[in-house]
Amino acid sequence: MGNPHRREAAWRDLCADFEFEEELNPNDTQGLHRKRRRSEKKRKDEWRNRRLCGQVRRAVQMGLADCGDPDLQNLIVLDVEPTDRNSCLCVVLVQPATNAPEDSSQSVALLPRLHAVTPRLRSEVARSIHRKKTPQLIYRLQNQDTHDETHD
Repeated sequence: MGNPHRREAAWRDLCADFEFEEELNPNDTQGLHRKRRRSEKKRKDEWRNRRLCGQVRRAVQMGLADCGDPDLQNLIVLDVEPTDRNSCLCVVLVQPATNAPEDSSQSVALLPRLHAVTPRLRSEVARSIHRKKTPQLIYRLQNQDTHDETHD
């Protein structure tokens, strides 16, 4: 294969004919691989977000199981999604089909009780993740028949 520095120097000599001086800094040993490094960083950031969302999902599910409210204990955390803001996560909750309300008024009645246990859920999240700041939680209730309501 040869010496990688010698190979890269040969590529720089070949590319010098095409006038790529601003991209090919002679002090930059990775100058030919900038796009690959950016995509690797993007993939790493996406992986971190997925890992954080998974940790938050498990923590919120455990927090709901310990909250003491039977209606909230029946909720299932379907997913946790990152929002536009870095400090917020959207928690998608679903009611099981056996406990699904006949109308949406009962699911709306769950929101004040859900907001009442939010400090406890955030403390559970803070214990399970290793971040400087605990993210805010935004809830989206979704019935089993894919009818969803978005609430802040």
